Amino acid sequence: MAELRFDKQADNDRYFSTLETLGVVLPLRLDDENVGDILDHAGVTVLTVDVNNERPDEDVTRLAETIALAINTCGGFRSERSEPSSI
Repeated sequence: MAELRFDKQADNDRYFSTLETLGVVLPLRLDDENVGDILDHAGVTVLTVDVNNERPDEDVTRLAETIALAINTCGGFRSERSEPSSI
């Protein structure tokens, strides 16, 4: 298996350049009307989780939240806990 390596500055530059080229505006958010759809800040659909409806809606929502959180965090946005964590 290939070793995964990161060059922080080069990876950051490539990340933001790719988003800009694709016209994706952060932060991402979930679509209130379509389960599994993730929209950019402008309201444009970026991706759909579970397009074949193979998972329960609750699982799809949790996956979509996790994906949007990861992308937003890489884009410099920080999440805030709404309640204390048990971790």
